[in-house]
Amino acid sequence: LSELAGAWGFRTVPGDDANVSVAVVDGHDVVHVGIEAWATGSQPRVKVVAHYAGPQEFLDQQPSDSPSIDVVVFGPSGRTPEFDNLRKLCAVGYPVIVYSHLHNDEIILNSLDAGAVSYVLKSESGHHLAEAIYAARSPEPYVAPCMAQALRNGELKGRPRLSTREREVLIAWCLSLIHI
Repeated sequence: LSELAGAWGFRTVPGDDANVSVAVVDGHDVVHVGIEAWATGSQPRVKVVAHYAGPQEFLDQQPSDSPSIDVVVFGPSGRTPEFDNLRKLCAVGYPVIVYSHLHNDEIILNSLDAGAVSYVLKSESGHHLAEAIYAARSPEPYVAPCMAQALRNGELKGRPRLSTREREVLIAWCLSLIHI
C-alpha cells in the first residue's frame, strides 16, 4: 500500500514526522475507502480517524473543535454546492478542504469565502488532495489547479477586480490575521 500512497501523491519518504488526522465527510463510501487506502504508508502519516456520511452527522458527533481531528475533507453530495453546510463545518474550527466533483469558478470562490482552506476536484490528481491535507494545518494554503484557475478568473459577480499589487496586499493582510 505504500506504493499506492506514493503513486497517488502522499509523501512516502521520511521527513516531517508530524501526523495528520483526517475526518472524511462524504456521502459516497468509495471516497472514504479510497482516501484511507491512499493515505496508508504516507509520511508524514495521514490517518483517517473518522468517517461521516454527511455534515449533520459530523456536527452531531463533533460539535466543537477536537484535538483528535486536524483536517476535515468535505465532499458535497449531489449536483449543488452545500455552502450552508460548509459554513457550519468551518464554524466549528477545523480547517476544511472541499473535495468535490463540482467544477465552476463561482462555486469554488464561494466555497473559499465560506471558509474552506482549499478546494480540490475529485477529477484532479490525488497529489493535489494530499498536498492540500498537508498544508491545511499551515498558514500557507495549497492551491490546486481548479482553485488557481477560479482565483485567476475571479468570475464571481460583485467581486472587485483588483490589480496585482492590490491582491498581494490583500493576501498579506489576510495571512497576518491568521497569525494574530
